[in-house]
Amino acid sequence: MKTSLLLVLCICICACTNMEQTETQLVTSDGGIKQNGEGLNIKFSAVQLNSDSAHLLANVSKVEICDTLIFVKDENGVYAFNLTGKFISTYGQKGHGQKEYISLTTFYIRDRQVVLVDSYNNTLLFFNFDGTFVNKIHIDEAKDNLSLANTHDIYVLPDDRLFVSNYIYNESNVVYTIAHSDSFKKEWEQSVPMQTKNTMEAVGNHPLSLYKNIARYILPFSNIIYSLSETNLEIQTSERVAEDKDIKKITDFNITTYLDFLNNELFIGYSDIFETEDMIFLGCKNLFYTLVDKTSWQAHKYYYRVNEESREIPLYNIISSDGKHLIGLFNPADSYSDNNIISILRSKCPEIMKRTDPVLLFYEIKSNKDD
Repeated sequence: MKTSLLLVLCICICACTNMEQTETQLVTSDGGIKQNGEGLNIKFSAVQLNSDSAHLLANVSKVEICDTLIFVKDENGVYAFNLTGKFISTYGQKGHGQKEYISLTTFYIRDRQVVLVDSYNNTLLFFNFDGTFVNKIHIDEAKDNLSLANTHDIYVLPDDRLFVSNYIYNESNVVYTIAHSDSFKKEWEQSVPMQTKNTMEAVGNHPLSLYKNIARYILPFSNIIYSLSETNLEIQTSERVAEDKDIKKITDFNITTYLDFLNNELFIGYSDIFETEDMIFLGCKNLFYTLVDKTSWQAHKYYYRVNEESREIPLYNIISSDGKHLIGLFNPADSYSDNNIISILRSKCPEIMKRTDPVLLFYEIKSNKDD
């Protein structure tokens, strides 16, 4: 298979502290597209999140597992469940009080506390795991401090700094920031040379990945998987990868930009990245996903959809990773149109279809060393 020239998306590093240039390793691909789950060595399990009538989950956007708790953010708040799915606690609520927030953007876990991010007030709210309120900090919007106005998500790096992904908004195109976790001073930023027209657009659904001491991230329309400390990974593709001149022409970045790239046979990049012991998962807008086998450093591409003949365990709506498993989210209440998915999941875990609560799907995927 003839491979196109792999062109690296031009990035603009505005400031850099304790960051080093890293080399790039080519990850080869067979060029084909497999059916969802085809040939994968998967151990599968499921946990139903048993929310009560006062805390019904809707539009879950983030799942984190810490110790024996599952933390979940949806459109209404942040909640904790135990590992069997029993509801444990909720954190804060919307309002103007000391323990309340106006606009809950995301959350992160640090020092066994749940930290809620209120982008409207540029504040952080700290709670113990049992839901007890601890503190509320307003970040001074000085020039060198972290601003939460365009924050999309936050993770805590192994060195205890905050790794922040940002929305692109008009000419504000700093997509990643690293800041001190206590002083909130910015230490590093990375931008992309494009902009939007009065809309806030994320560079991906889950564009950051943390696995042990390895932090990786993705950039729009790029086939490079960037790392803060490890070798960058260049995923082989037969599609043409956008050049800097293509990216600079994007002055109204939105969901239709991806359609334009598809129509022009350009590589549309990745929207999600998660890492486990054996695999790196790269999602592409629930159309395709790519798995990088860390044993062979080979990439295989799969359809996300499931056909009627498939009896493989399908990867579905991957939303998180706990280091051992890729974690998908399945909502029986609104997914009855996908009968193929339901049929396979019912055969594997019949108990999960008895209620309408969301289900977390745990996939432990081991390397097929004989491939």
